[in-house]
Amino acid sequence: MKLFHAVLLTLASISFFGCNNSKPLEIGEHKLQATATGPLFTGVNTATADFKIQDLLPEGIDANNITSAKITSITVKPEAESAPEILSYTTLLASPDQEMSQIAFLNQPDKKKASLSIAEDQSFVLDMLKDSSQTLVIDFNLEEDWYDDWIFNVIIQWELTVSN
Repeated sequence: MKLFHAVLLTLASISFFGCNNSKPLEIGEHKLQATATGPLFTGVNTATADFKIQDLLPEGIDANNITSAKITSITVKPEAESAPEILSYTTLLASPDQEMSQIAFLNQPDKKKASLSIAEDQSFVLDMLKDSSQTLVIDFNLEEDWYDDWIFNVIIQWELTVSN
């Protein structure tokens, strides 16, 4: 009888996992420009970039078909070369129906380009990507005042899985 239950459980597991039609989705580098509107003062300032994950997906794939989502890297490069030093970055992700959540951070970045440390808990990312739009928020801490707008070039690497 135990053998029968073991065989039945094995067949049920094979059937369940064998019917899963999820596959990894390659979307390449996601490039954004986040803008902070000046004047910017010593301390924490904010730059934002709005995007729609749907625009990155191949034709025929809807954001609602995403079954898992994770950010694997974020790189930030300030455009202003003569600008004051940035002491730290905190990057957050937001969407209309979800609470803003921290996705990456970095203390003492390189002045020209910063690869941020990614948050381990990304359980909120999937729900955000299923919203109609998303916003990347960069809080950056300036060492001194800057009286102009500031643009940041951002590259995000995504790890997405979609169902057929």
